[in-house]
Amino acid sequence: MALVLGMVLLSACRVDTEVEVELGRTGAGTIAVTVTADAEVVAAQPDLVTDFRGADLEAAGWTVDGPTATEDGGARLVLRHPFRSIDEANAVLAQLSGTGGPFPSLELTQDRSSTRIATSLTGTILVGGTSAFVDTELLTSFVSAPFDDALRSRGLTLDQALGVRFGVIVPGEVVETDGTADAPTDGETSRVRWTAALGGAAVAPPGQTMTLRAVFDDDGARRAERLRDFSPWALAAWIVFFVMVVIPVVYLRRRRMRSGPATG
Repeated sequence: MALVLGMVLLSACRVDTEVEVELGRTGAGTIAVTVTADAEVVAAQPDLVTDFRGADLEAAGWTVDGPTATEDGGARLVLRHPFRSIDEANAVLAQLSGTGGPFPSLELTQDRSSTRIATSLTGTILVGGTSAFVDTELLTSFVSAPFDDALRSRGLTLDQALGVRFGVIVPGEVVETDGTADAPTDGETSRVRWTAALGGAAVAPPGQTMTLRAVFDDDGARRAERLRDFSPWALAAWIVFFVMVVIPVVYLRRRRMRSGPATG
């Protein structure tokens, strides 16, 4: 036990977690959580990979991949949870963060019309310590108490030992955000990421803000809508043309045909 504790205290002992929400045009999508512990954490907890049990997470609707060993001797756990609507996505995110988690008041919204999809995200990142690491039960089962002990004993700062990132993939183009946005590569989706400022705004109330607004304009639907809007006017114009031009022309032609050629 003393050897294991010594390995923790002499190490960087870092854990990184990333949450990413992939949101489609219909409001359905997937939430993925990736947790990576470095080699020193695994060395301090040799049973981290072999003894992890994800039955409770699977019962709650999560797909569990790992923990698996990384190339540098660490361990990675990937969780995924599908959702069918914005409301369900918000419920899963609330469950993920819990009462003391790092994403309080996080909310996704999506307004859809026949030609436009507007997606918004508001929330904050607030990490008071390693206990805010996405989910308390996950932290307890994947990275246990010696992590906090290592911070105190080594004098490590939170940002040296912990990384937290949040990202979203949304339909359309980002028109407003305080995150880091990647330009759309396929013309249809954009990715925005926030990295928790664990040496600054993310560790003290009110926390580090997260805001996003993205817009997807469906050009095909817009053209179809314009055509639908134009159709009644086109019909009305055809009726006027038929009444004012076609009918008189036909009438005069038939009248000439009935009267026949003039006789001398």
